[in-house]
Amino acid sequence: MAKKKTPKKRRMTKKPVKKPAKKVAKKVAKRGGPKGPRLVTVLRDASVAQLEQGLAHRLVVRQKELQTELDEINAKLKAFGLKRAPRAKAAPARVRAAAPGRKRARRGSMPDAVKAALKGKHLSVDDLIGKLGHLTTSTNKRAILSQAIMALMNRGEIKRIKRGIYTS
Repeated sequence: MAKKKTPKKRRMTKKPVKKPAKKVAKKVAKRGGPKGPRLVTVLRDASVAQLEQGLAHRLVVRQKELQTELDEINAKLKAFGLKRAPRAKAAPARVRAAAPGRKRARRGSMPDAVKAALKGKHLSVDDLIGKLGHLTTSTNKRAILSQAIMALMNRGEIKRIKRGIYTS
């Protein structure tokens, strides 16, 4: 037997009635807030020096509260026979090890390595990839090597003999 579909009941929800903005604003302005007149108007009318003075006052009050709390804690510790709270040990300095399979950072740059490899020799890009491919973790070693070669050619440090073959 197939189940009969029951019609869904529609829920009737009342929309909240909004009060006119003027009346709400007047009430807020009259009563101010829990801490006196509205803070926005006070801050807007205050100068920078007055704001700094108010902030300094708040910090001093907070410091006194914390100092009294610290004095209470020290009194409790003294009751246990401790003169002062034991100091927490400093966390050991983090030494980051290289990820497995990764090499340490190398010295120098790819253009310097290309220039050194080409010193007095005619090498193709494939030969250079074989010699210097370990210097980059890129999957496209040819592109990285070509960038280095072009940088050296623009500076005039290496020359192109023919297509794909360079010398210094």
